[in-house]
Amino acid sequence: MRHFDLVPTLTAPAAPRRRALRAQSAALYAACWVPLVVAYIGVLTWMTDGTLSVIAITVGALLNTVGPAILGAGVWWLTGRVPIPSPPSLRFVAVHAMGTLLFVGAWMGWELIISGPYGPVRPPDEAMWRYVLPWQGILGILLYGVVASVSYAVRGALLVREFAVAAADAERLRVEAELKALRAHLQPHFLFNALHGVMQLVRDEPAQAERALEKLADLLRYVLRLDRVRARTVSLEAEWQFVQSYLWLERMRLGERLIVQTSLEDDALTCQVPPFTLQPLVENAVRHGLAPRDAVGTLTIRAEQTGDRLHLEVADDGVGAASAPDDASPGIGLSAVVRRACAIFGTDAVQMSVTTARGAGFRVRLSLPALVEDAPIGAMRESGP
Repeated sequence: MRHFDLVPTLTAPAAPRRRALRAQSAALYAACWVPLVVAYIGVLTWMTDGTLSVIAITVGALLNTVGPAILGAGVWWLTGRVPIPSPPSLRFVAVHAMGTLLFVGAWMGWELIISGPYGPVRPPDEAMWRYVLPWQGILGILLYGVVASVSYAVRGALLVREFAVAAADAERLRVEAELKALRAHLQPHFLFNALHGVMQLVRDEPAQAERALEKLADLLRYVLRLDRVRARTVSLEAEWQFVQSYLWLERMRLGERLIVQTSLEDDALTCQVPPFTLQPLVENAVRHGLAPRDAVGTLTIRAEQTGDRLHLEVADDGVGAASAPDDASPGIGLSAVVRRACAIFGTDAVQMSVTTARGAGFRVRLSLPALVEDAPIGAMRESGP
């Protein structure tokens, strides 16, 4: 027997909160300059040799930091206008060389302003011209490089996040399209087979034909109701009622060749599942496992709740296969079922596996969070009016 795990990688989409993000970004940006404020407090304390009060030193440190902080916003703006080329170009180097000179010159000018006769620290003297400003120029070059590098890194991370959000949106749209395809899946082959069977019954068994039409109407009513309310989840009980109508019509086609055994716990039936979760598993078992053989086949359906998990199992004793049915196989791909479940519950919360071998049938196990209607996901049951 061969075992296959069918859990794709999904990225759940993130809800944008621009105002909160901007406030957090501003706070983070301000926090990044705190080490420089502390360093200036130490330097000014040493330079003034205790002649200035703590308040004056703190104000001086803040004023010394305000300049590069404001200039850093300009560096952020510049990195947005001049992206990193591949390969690096002379224009890119020249722009940032000019940016460095402007950054250092503006910071030194600001330093002279706050250190003038009316500044809170002290007027410029020989020590400032010979030591402080040259070292500040070197520090400005390094600081420009750090700010520019961090800006590019942050922009890259934001770009990656935008790509992830776009990919998640695309995945969500694809999953919704798959669900629509699943809802329309009854039309091409199953409805044709069911109507053909009804036509054969009309003359010989009109009462049975009438009942078959009622079952077919139940199927269509379920699909139309999902289209109307745009339900993201339904109770397993509603899904099971839909599957029962489907199996009744399949029995009409296969006759005594199809035996169905069920074991569905009451607690499990109250759990929420994506629409068309159980029916594709049953259909694959019938179409791939039981219908190809002439002998009697048994379809086993189980559902149980264990703790906070819902376990579904659909097994048959049919022809089996060397590998699990894929999306290119007739019917509904099992991976499509698990992708829709991952889009709702999250990738880590969904497990699906298929065990099969030639002549040994199929056994599909699906594990989902055991969420009932009043659980948090209950608010997500329907989207739209």
